Amino acid sequence: MDLKSAYKQFGVRGEDRERVRVATCHPTTEQFILLMVNTLPFGATGSVSGFLRASMFLWFLGTVGLKLAWTSFYDDYTMVSRADCANNAAWSAECLLDLLGIVFAKEAKRPLALTKCLALWESSSTALAFVRSLFQFAIRSLGGAS
Repeated sequence: MDLKSAYKQFGVRGEDRERVRVATCHPTTEQFILLMVNTLPFGATGSVSGFLRASMFLWFLGTVGLKLAWTSFYDDYTMVSRADCANNAAWSAECLLDLLGIVFAKEAKRPLALTKCLALWESSSTALAFVRSLFQFAIRSLGGAS
């Protein structure tokens, strides 16, 4: 799952909004102007830590509250599920995001079975042996083929 316009979905606190400004050049007068910020400005140091905090909280809600087996990497959430539970897991994650008002990419993404991922790596170098073993462990833990 991928959050759309991730930083733009999280607002700046009212107290901070009064202090945060972005300097830019006016398009017609070419003079510098200061603009007030309503959402987390992309690339600002505080924005990164604030967004990662929100992102990890979302991951925590899904992991602890819904028992989802998913990872969080900035605005991307990757889910692992048994084939017979995949639709329910995806529905649960989508409902969580919808309930929180978080916009995410709803285009149909075709899930790739872990066994197919492993087949793609059969001819790969030994550098991926550890990662391969982690996927094999995940498949066994979820009740799939070894």
